[in-house]
Amino acid sequence: MTMEIRAESISITQLEQRARGGNAQAQLDLGDAYSRGQGVTKDLAQAVYWYRKAAEQGNVQAQYKLGFAYYWGVGGFQRILTRRFIDLEKQLSRGIPYPNLLWDVSIRLG
Repeated sequence: MTMEIRAESISITQLEQRARGGNAQAQLDLGDAYSRGQGVTKDLAQAVYWYRKAAEQGNVQAQYKLGFAYYWGVGGFQRILTRRFIDLEKQLSRGIPYPNLLWDVSIRLG
C-alpha cells in the first residue's frame, strides 16, 4: 500500500526504512499512520513510539502529539492529571508556547 506523505507517494515499507534511519519527518508520518491505521494496523502504542523518536529530534508536531498522548492517556499511558498540568494551564494563560510546554512535561514524565 502507498500513502501520501508530504505530497510524496511512498510505501509503508519505504516510510519505515526512513523512520528507522532517523528521519524525524518519516518518524512523525509513521506515527500518524499507526495512529490512523493508514497502511498499517492501528496501534496507538506504536504511534506514540514513533512520535517520541521524532520529538527527541526536535520535531514540534511530534512533541505536541506526544504531550497529547501523555495528557489524555493515549497509547498505553494512563491519563495524567497532576500539579504539573495545572501549572501548564497557568503558563499557557501567560502566553508560553503550548507545544514546548507539553514537550517539557512529556520529558519529565517519560
